[in-house]
Order: sequence, then structure tokens, then C-alpha cells
Amino acid sequence: MLTRFAPSITGFIHLGHVYHLLVLFSLSKKLDLSVLLRAEDHDKQRFKQEYLESLFVDLKFLGIKCKGPTVYQSCSKKYYDDCLDFLIRKNLVYACKCSRSEILSNQHLNKSELHYSGKCKNKNLPFEGNTIRFKVEDKKICFKDLILGHQTQNPFFQCGDFSIRDKLGNYTYQFVCVCDDIRQKITHVIRGEDILESTARQILLYRAFEAPIPNFFHHSLLYDKNGNKLCKTNKSESISEMIKNGISSDEIFAKALNLENPISLSRAYDYMDKGIM
Repeated sequence: MLTRFAPSITGFIHLGHVYHLLVLFSLSKKLDLSVLLRAEDHDKQRFKQEYLESLFVDLKFLGIKCKGPTVYQSCSKKYYDDCLDFLIRKNLVYACKCSRSEILSNQHLNKSELHYSGKCKNKNLPFEGNTIRFKVEDKKICFKDLILGHQTQNPFFQCGDFSIRDKLGNYTYQFVCVCDDIRQKITHVIRGEDILESTARQILLYRAFEAPIPNFFHHSLLYDKNGNKLCKTNKSESISEMIKNGISSDEIFAKALNLENPISLSRAYDYMDKGIM
């Protein structure tokens, strides 16, 4: 059985990633899972080589080891193209020429995320040079999150027909995430609860590809003193910066767990094991 650590290479990893790694490996030990590494480096606009190099340095410093060769999304275009062709043959996608500003102008005030109305669904536009969208039916998707319990989502009302490739030819997170989980034979998806809302639309993609649906675990997140989620967007302090400042790995684990005293990696796993499930 397999899970994965799949950071996006759009910034340096931070304490939120360390907390996630502690949850990930604690659950993996409990469930007898191997942890694979995937570099989600498909975002050409935000990717930097220094982020990728730092990832491996930081993991080595922390003493965290993943199994097998690393999968790089940037080297996988042929695979993604083949996956898209499969959906095209099944008539599950269509091309859309609507700009983001056009879509925003048609949003309801109570929408928490961008929602597409399906305006271009029957226009038979060419795929090249346009956004490619996955067709979403008005149907509830029910699944059991093994931390948060039973969940019900309806992507038709959440986001509508969602994008799987933009007009420049860049594949989206939803699409490559599912494609990679399928090729890596991931059986357990362990991630932060900020990704929970993506689960039903990803289940739709698994079904479209006629692939097994993995088990899902969505854990809590870390927040700063102002209540902001630790993330790259909020420019949270990076692990590489902590290392430069002489902070030890045991101190980093303690920070991630909000403990006063340093804690070793093995003890941190045991600490996490008591409170996850």
C-alpha cells in the first residue's frame, strides 16, 4: 500500500509541511504504507530550481526519507497528454474561451470559489489555444474521510465544469494530482484539510479514468499567531531559513508540534500517533 509526499515546488517548505510530514509518516507507520516522493513542479510560472534543490536539502536535514525514485511532473507532459486524450475519446471534456474576468463577472456573491456556468459547453471550440474543462453533472458525491468522517460534496455547485488545462497548455492541479496518483498506484491520500473541497471533483476524475479511488485522510493545519494558515502565499518562515539560523531538527519538530522542548523525529512520530485517529 502506498501514499505520497507531494509538495508543490512554488516556494520553500515551511513548518506546515513539517507538520504534514509528521502526520503522513505517523499514519504510514500505523497503516504499513510506503511513502513516495512527488515533485509537483508543473507550475512553470512559479517554479524555481532553488525551491527544488532546497526541498531535498531540507528533507535530508530533517532525517526524512521517502521510498523509490522521485516523480517530476515537469517531465510528464506525454503522460498527461495521453490521459487527456482518453477523456477526449470518452467525450468528457470540452474547450472554453471564457476569460477569468468574464467568469468573475457572472459569479454569485455567496460563492466561495470560482464557479463556471458551462457557457462554452456546446460550442465545439478547438482544444488548442483554449481552456479545457471537465464536464460535471449535478450529482452528490459521498465519501468517507478517515479522519473527518462522512462527507458529501457536489462539484456542480462548488465549481461547475472545472479546468484541467489552461489556454497556454498548462495542466491544472486537479488533473495532474489524479493522473499521478493513478500511475504511482497511490492507495491512501493524506493531506491537509484545505484540500478537502477538491476531493469530490478528483473522485469524478478517478471514475472517468476507470481507476480505483484511494482512501482519503484530511488533517488539521498549522496557523500563525494571527490566525493565518502557514503557507507559501503568506510567506511563512521557511525550513531552509531556520537551518541557516542554526535551529536544530529537534527544535523544528517541536515548533511544528507547538511544544516547548525539542523532540526527536521518532518521538515526534509517536506523539502524533496518539492524536491523529
